[in-house]
Amino acid sequence: MQIRLNVLVLTVLFAVAGSCFAADQKHDWNLGATGLRGWMRCDKLVTSDAREIRITKVEKGSPAEGVLKVGDVILGVGGKPFSHDPRTEMGLALTLAESEAGRGQLNLTRSRDGRTGEVVVQLPIIGTYSATAPYNCPKSKLIFEQGCSELARRIATPDYAQHLDPIPRSLNALALLASGDPSFLPLIQKEAQWAASYRNEGMATWYFGYVTMFLAEYKIATGDDSVMPGLTRLALEAAQGQSAVGSWGHGFAKPDGRLGGYGMMNSPGLPLTISLVLAREAGVKDPALDLAIERSMKLLRFYVGKGAIPYGDHHPWIETHEDNGKCGMAAVLFNTLGESKGAEFFSHMSLASHGPERDCGHTGNFFNILWAMPGVAQAGPNATGAWMKEYGSWYFDLARRWDHSYLHQGPPEPGSDSYAGWDSSGSYLLAYAMPLKKIHLTGKRPGTVTELDATAAQSLIVDGRGWDNKDRKSFYDSLSDEQLIERLESWSPVVRERAAMALGRRKNPPVTRLIEMLDSPSLDTRYGACQALIFLRKRGAPAVDTLQKTLQHPDLWLRIKAAEALAAIGAPATKAVPQLLELLAQVDRINDPRGMQQRYLSFALFDNDGMLGRSLEGVDRPALYKAVRAGLKNEDGRARGSIGSVYRHLSIDEIKPLLPAIYEAIIQPAPSGEMFADGIRVEGLRLLSQHHIEEGMHALVTYTRDQNPWASEQRTPELMEILLTYGSHAKAVIPELTQIANYFEKDEKDFPKHLMRMKAKCVRETISAIKASQASPQLVRIVANSEAKPLKVFILAGQSNMEGQGVVSMDGKRDYNGGKGNLVWSMKHSQSAEKLKRLKNEKGEWVVRDDVQISFKVEDKVRKGGLTVGYTGYGGSSHIGPELGFGLVMGDYLDEPVLLIKTAWGGKSLFVDFRPPSSGGQVGPYYTKMVEEVRAALAELGDQKYEIAGFVWQQGWNDMCEKPAIAEYAQNLVNLVKDLRKEFDSPNLPVVVGQLGNGGPVTSGDMFEFRKAQEQGTGQIKNALFVKTTDFARPAELSPNTTHGHHWFGNAESYFLIGEALGEGMKQLLKESPSNR
Repeated sequence: MQIRLNVLVLTVLFAVAGSCFAADQKHDWNLGATGLRGWMRCDKLVTSDAREIRITKVEKGSPAEGVLKVGDVILGVGGKPFSHDPRTEMGLALTLAESEAGRGQLNLTRSRDGRTGEVVVQLPIIGTYSATAPYNCPKSKLIFEQGCSELARRIATPDYAQHLDPIPRSLNALALLASGDPSFLPLIQKEAQWAASYRNEGMATWYFGYVTMFLAEYKIATGDDSVMPGLTRLALEAAQGQSAVGSWGHGFAKPDGRLGGYGMMNSPGLPLTISLVLAREAGVKDPALDLAIERSMKLLRFYVGKGAIPYGDHHPWIETHEDNGKCGMAAVLFNTLGESKGAEFFSHMSLASHGPERDCGHTGNFFNILWAMPGVAQAGPNATGAWMKEYGSWYFDLARRWDHSYLHQGPPEPGSDSYAGWDSSGSYLLAYAMPLKKIHLTGKRPGTVTELDATAAQSLIVDGRGWDNKDRKSFYDSLSDEQLIERLESWSPVVRERAAMALGRRKNPPVTRLIEMLDSPSLDTRYGACQALIFLRKRGAPAVDTLQKTLQHPDLWLRIKAAEALAAIGAPATKAVPQLLELLAQVDRINDPRGMQQRYLSFALFDNDGMLGRSLEGVDRPALYKAVRAGLKNEDGRARGSIGSVYRHLSIDEIKPLLPAIYEAIIQPAPSGEMFADGIRVEGLRLLSQHHIEEGMHALVTYTRDQNPWASEQRTPELMEILLTYGSHAKAVIPELTQIANYFEKDEKDFPKHLMRMKAKCVRETISAIKASQASPQLVRIVANSEAKPLKVFILAGQSNMEGQGVVSMDGKRDYNGGKGNLVWSMKHSQSAEKLKRLKNEKGEWVVRDDVQISFKVEDKVRKGGLTVGYTGYGGSSHIGPELGFGLVMGDYLDEPVLLIKTAWGGKSLFVDFRPPSSGGQVGPYYTKMVEEVRAALAELGDQKYEIAGFVWQQGWNDMCEKPAIAEYAQNLVNLVKDLRKEFDSPNLPVVVGQLGNGGPVTSGDMFEFRKAQEQGTGQIKNALFVKTTDFARPAELSPNTTHGHHWFGNAESYFLIGEALGEGMKQLLKESPSNR
C-alpha cells in the first residue's frame, strides 16, 4: 500500500512539474491528422519533462471537432498517462491509430473542467509503415499522393504565393515535380517561370540555392529550354558571388573576394553548390561554374570523416551527428558528383541523427528535417526504414495535418523559431517521394554508397542515442571504461567525442590503454585516443612521447588531433613546442590547400590557453618568427587572431623582425573567417602605434573606412583611441577622417542609423582631439631587409605548348616513333646536340638548377623545386616545355635567384578563356585562374623580397582556329598585357610573346593571318618583344608524335629552342629596361 501511495505521489508531482503553463511560452504543436494543436512544456530543447498537452486550437470540420475543445488537457494516450514525453507518445499513438490494427481510433485521456475521462478521435486508416519506408510502403505512397493533391490545389489558388518565402515555394514545386504526375505540369511550369525571373538583392544566397535547384531539376526533367536564360543567370550570379576560398555568406562576396558580416555560412553554401552542379547537368556550360563547384568541394571535402559540416569556417561539428541538415545536403552533393567516400560518411551521419539531435538547429530545425531523408536515403532502404522506425514515422505523422498539408513544427522551445508558419509541405513530401526517383534530389542518379543491411543500419541508429540537450552526460557516464574505450574506436567522431568527454570526467582514466591506442592500425581508434587525451589534460602527460611520434604521421587530421592533445596537456608537453612550431611553418598546398594544419596549430600554440599563449620564455626566436610569419598568412581570420598573443609577449627589439609580416597582415586581411578577422588587424595596429610606426597610422585610417560593419560601432572608438597615440602627426590624415565621418553618417548601407551617427560622432571628436594635440612622438618606419638580393620572378603563361609537350625519353615504336626527336635522342642526333649536353651531369643524371626555381600548378597539385626536366602537365620527368631553355638563359644571365611561375592550360583561347577585363564581355575564367595561381605562388615567398621581372606568353592555337578570334587577337593581346601590368603593379613589365611557329613558315591561310596578328599586337605594347619560332620546327618523321603538329610533334629540341629564344628575348629587354617599375 505504501509503495502504491509513493508512486501516486511521484506521479502527481511529475504531472504538476510537467503542466505548469507559462504565458510567455507561445509555441504549440500540430497533433497529427486530428485537427488539433496543443501546447507542451519544453525546456532546453526537450519536451520530456512535460506530462500533458493543453489544446490551443481545434479546426472546424476536423476529426477532433466535437470531441475536444480549446482549453482541454490531454493527459495520456491508449488508456495510459504520459510517462516520458507526450510529444513522442502522441506521435506513436497517431501512427498506431492510423494503422489497420489501430482501426483509426486515437484513444485520449482528456481532462476538462476538473473531470478526467477517455475520449476517441476517429482518424482515417492509411496503413502501416513498411520496414523500409518510404520504399515498398503503401502508407508512404498514399501520404505522398494525398499531400501532392492538396498542395496542387493550394498552388492553383490566386493568393498562393502571397507572403510565401522563396525557399518553401521552391520546395513545394520540387515535390510536385518529384511526383512525375503530368497533371501537375501546368502548375509546375508556372512556378518555373517565376523561378526563372527570380531576383534578390538581400540575403540572396539562401534563396538562390533552392530557386536554382528547382529550376535546374525542372529543366532536366522536362527539357523546357525557355527557362535556360534565367537558369544561366542565376547560376552564374551565384558562381561569381562566391568568395575566394569557395564559400558564400548571407550575401554574395564583395569585389575583393571576401564575405561581409558573419563570413562563411555553409547552410546556404551547400544548397548553392548542389544547385550549381544541377545547373551544369541541365546544360549551363561556363568555366566559372566549374571553378565555383571545385572551389566549394575543395572546402567541403576537408570535413569528410571528421564531423558534420559546421556553421561557417569552423571546426567540424561533433556535438551532434547533424547540424542544420548539412550532412544530408553533403550526402546528396557528394553522391551527385560521384564521390562515394563523402556521400557514405555524410549519409551515415544523417542516419545517426534522430530524436533530440534532429530537434536542434541554428535559428530552428527546418533544414534538419528537410534534409534528413535525402541524406539517409543514400544508404538504402534499410537505412530509411530504421530511421523512420526510430524517429521519422511518429515525427512525420505528428506534423501531418488533417488536410494532408504540413506547417513547420519547430524545435522544443518556448517561442517560435525563424521558420514559424512556413509551409513545409514540400519538405515532408520530398521524403515520401524517394522511391519514385524522378529528380536528382530524390535519387534519380544511381547511388554511389553501398546500401546498408538492416543490422548495420540499426547499429548507426544506436550510435545516435544517449544524448539530449538537457542531459548530455548521464548515459555515457553510466558506461564502463571498456565500453567507453570501445566507443573511442567508433567510426563516428560524435560518439568518440562523447566517450572522450566521459573519460575526462573519470577520476582514474585508463591512460595506458589510450597510449596503446595511439599505435593502432585504425585511424578512427587513434583519433579517439587523441580526443580522450584532450579531455584528460595534464593527466595525459605519460602520452607525450607517443603523441610527438604521432605528429610525424602522414594523416593530416591525426597530426592535428595529436597537436591538440599536446596543447591540452600543457606544461608537461613543453618539449613538443619546437616540433609544433616547425609543423606550423610548413606549407603544403597539395595535401593541405587551405592550411588547416597551420590553423589548428596556431590555436594550439597561441590561443590564450594555448601552450605559448601566456609566455614565450625559452622559445627559440628564429623558429618562432618563421611560424608566426606563416601563421599570419593563413586564410582563416581566427587563426591569424590567435597569434596576437605573440605581440604582447615580445619586446620591441624582439618584435622588429616581424614588423613587415605584422603590417602585411593588417593591410591584407584574411580571405575567410571574416567574423574573427578584425582581431589580429586591430592588435597589429595597436602594436605599431605603441612603437610609433608611421605606416601604422595610415593603415589604421584605411582600415577604419573598410572594416567589417559587424560590431564596427564598438571597434571604431578603439581605433580612434589608437590613432590618438600618434599625436599631432595624425593631422596628416584629418582629410581622410573627415570623409570617413561623412560616410558613416550619410552613406553607409545596411547599418542602423543611430549606430552610424555614433561612429561619425566618435571620428569627429577624434579630429578635434588631434587638432588640439601637442604631442609629437618620433615616428619610425618599417625597414625591410635591404641586404638580400630580390628574387627575379618570371611568369610563363599560355596553353598546351607552354604546358610542355616535348617528349624526354619515351621511345615506343608505335606511339613515339622509336624515340626519334625525344630529348635523349636529340642530345645525340639533333642540330642542338652540343648545347643539350649540359642537361645531364657526369653521372648521367638530369641536372637540377638550384638558382632557378619553378612553380607549376597542375590540377590541384603544385610542383615546385629546382629547374630540371618534367615541369609539365604529365607529372614525373616525361616531358619538357619552354621553361627549361628559358630558365637556363635567365639563370646564366642574372646574378639574382630566379623563380619561374608557370601557369598554363591546354585548349584555351585568348578570345574566350584568357579574355582580359579590358576586352569587355565575360572575363575569361583562365585569366582569373592565371592571376590566382601567380598570387598563390608569390604568397608562398613569405617575407622574401622579389620583383616580377617579366611575362612570357606562348599561346594561340585555339584563336588561330576561329576567324573572329584572329580579328580580335592583336587588341586582346594588348589588353592582356595592360591588365596584367595593372594587376601586379608593374607598369613597365617586360613582355616576350612567342610566335605560333608550328609547322614552320607559311605564306597564306589562317596561320599566316594569326601570326601577323600576334606580331601586330606585340608591336603595340611598350617594352615587349615578338620572338619568331618557325625555325625551330622539325619534321614529323624525326619527332616522337608524328600526328601532333599542334604540339610541334612532341619534338624536345623544338621546345628547348623555343624556351631558349624566349629567354634571349627577355634578356634583351632586361638590358634595355633594368627596372619594370
